[in-house]
Amino acid sequence: MKNRIISALLILVLSMFVYSISYSKDIIINRNLDLSEFTTVFVEVEPNEKLEVYDTKNYLDSLKTLYEEILLEFGFNVISRDKITNIIEEQKLQYTGLTRSESLYKVGKIIGSDGIIFVRVTFVNDNLSFDEEVKLVSVNAGEIVFIGRFSSDDDKGRRKSKEQMKKSREEIIKTFYQEIQTSKKKKIEERKIEEKKNEERKNEESQTNK
Repeated sequence: MKNRIISALLILVLSMFVYSISYSKDIIINRNLDLSEFTTVFVEVEPNEKLEVYDTKNYLDSLKTLYEEILLEFGFNVISRDKITNIIEEQKLQYTGLTRSESLYKVGKIIGSDGIIFVRVTFVNDNLSFDEEVKLVSVNAGEIVFIGRFSSDDDKGRRKSKEQMKKSREEIIKTFYQEIQTSKKKKIEERKIEEKKNEERKNEESQTNK
């Protein structure tokens, strides 16, 4: 009987741990962090050798703009790329020897960003089919908060339309937005419970002193 109880407890603990870091095969959320604080972000599209061959800067900029627009639609505060570039230029000497990511973390702290949205496009064949990954990293903790992924082709290998791919991007951001809202509500409820406990404690102390 005792062994069964211990086994059940172990299963419960393990399931809680898995739930705290995963959402689905395409979405991973780190619920060990306070998600309610991630409201101000900026977007960085990571360079890719193949992207540089097939265009580049225009594609990277348009992808960054698209994510910025989606984030704004869901109520995030998005820091402009011009502001990021200006700070990097101003701090150039201090950032000598740092990688692009390391420089961005430092910039994020200066401008008060909660996180950085990294977008990575990985081509999987010569037909330019690709996987796209969206990753939010905490500026302060340096931890991954959220990862979302989707493919350019559907399950039958057919290329998705631009509208379908935009919807996939929106679904990723929407999922994260919903998690933030849930976290905020939970925090408010916890605060209310704590305030109620404090009030009851004060009343008990008041009654005791009479």
